This record gives sequence, structure tokens and C-alpha cells, in this order.
Amino acid sequence: MRNIINWFKHKKQVDQPTPKDLEEARMVLESAAKPAVLGEIGGVRPEQGIAPQSCWGGRFLGKEGEGAPIDSKSGNEMQPVLQIVVHSLPMIPEHLEGVALINLWMDLKGHDFWEGTNGSGFIIREYSALDGLVPIDVATPSLLPEFPLFWTAPVMQTPSWEDFSLQVPDSVAASSNDDWFFNASLAEEFEKLQEKHPIKLGGWPTWIQGAADFEENSFVFQVDSTDKGQFQIGDAGSVYFFKTRAGWIATTDCY
Repeated sequence: MRNIINWFKHKKQVDQPTPKDLEEARMVLESAAKPAVLGEIGGVRPEQGIAPQSCWGGRFLGKEGEGAPIDSKSGNEMQPVLQIVVHSLPMIPEHLEGVALINLWMDLKGHDFWEGTNGSGFIIREYSALDGLVPIDVATPSLLPEFPLFWTAPVMQTPSWEDFSLQVPDSVAASSNDDWFFNASLAEEFEKLQEKHPIKLGGWPTWIQGAADFEENSFVFQVDSTDKGQFQIGDAGSVYFFKTRAGWIATTDCY
């Protein structure tokens, strides 16, 4: 019984962070902010015959003889989802340094991308130079509409609570009062931007149900469900791409 009483006393103390604890937490949160670039799906089809473009849903470039990849598990032909011309970005994420162009293909008829590895559920092709790349012929019509992408200037993003709570004093992490976090974070402002920008490079993963466990600093980009892009992950979900020591991996989160 004494141990239980002591636990409740400790819990009561932990639930009341001091002003010093809260200030320390605010400083940690502020220092954890990372720059992100958001991509908006344009309102017109990509132009033909011009320099390589970041685009949605097709008109991908690749090496001579490359075609649409085949999913290693399902055997389905993957669909072109997202092409990023890296030098056109206003900020280049760490994991894309030295890369000229990446293409994201996904098996939109299967479900392996929910916890995918490169080649199963999705594949990311990286190219170190644009020279010699040619348009890729896709045997089956794309399931997604074709649009150019437009990028925002870098925007600072603070982490979600799941990516942050272990870095603050225990009294703050265990407290039932989380107003300080939402008042100090940039989450609300960032969410408004993401409503019209379904692609995000850099920053922190914007989780829906809760953070997944991946190598620190391995997050590269995410793609959110978008009506305009006719891309849906579960119930208004997102797919997150990480570059780890084992290679590209993906996970999803939805309502």
C-alpha cells in the first residue's frame, strides 16, 4: 500500500511541471524545428518538350530501355506517382544531395506499400544526372492525372508530440496540460499549408495516428491523400518514405 501511495504522490508531482521545466521544453521544441518544402499539384497538364519537370502522375524520365517497374510481390505494373527534379527545389534534403532526379512508382492496385520496401509496394529510382534520360513508355494508362508540381519556399516545421515527448523533462511529458505545446509549436500553421500541398520534403513526418519507429533523421518525404491528384491512402491517409542504411522503406498512416 505504501508503494501505491508513493506512486500517486510522484504522479501528482510529475503532473505539475515547473515554469523552468516548461521553458526548457519550449526551447527544445524550438531547436527541433526543421525546414521543409511543400509541393502543390498544378492546375494544368505538364508542357511537352521543355526541360525536365517535377510532376505528378506521369511523363517520367528514365534510362534508355527502362519501362514501368513490376512489383516484386504482386507482379503488378507499378504506376508513376511523383517525379522530383532535385535542382528545382528551393531546398535540397540531406538524403537527396548528389541526386539529380527521383521517380516514385507505386503498386496502386495492391497493398504492399502500407509497409513497403524498395521494389515491393513501391520503388524509388534515383538518377545522378539528367543527361541521357528519356521519356518512359508506360504500357498501361496511368491511374493518376498528370500535373506539374510547384514548390513553396522552405517552411520551418516542429515535430509532432510523438517525435518530441522523450526529449523534454519527465514532468512536462507526463503532464495532462498540453496547451503549452500547441501554443509553442508550428503545427497549426503548417497544417493549413499542407491542406493544399500534398507533398512534403524534409521537416518531420506529419503523423495522423502516431509515430512509427525508424532510424533517426532517415525521413525524406511524404505524400498525402489528395482529391485533385486522385490519390487515396486509406481514409485520408499519408505514405512516408525513409532512407535508412537498408535502403528506401515506406509506411502509412490514416484516420
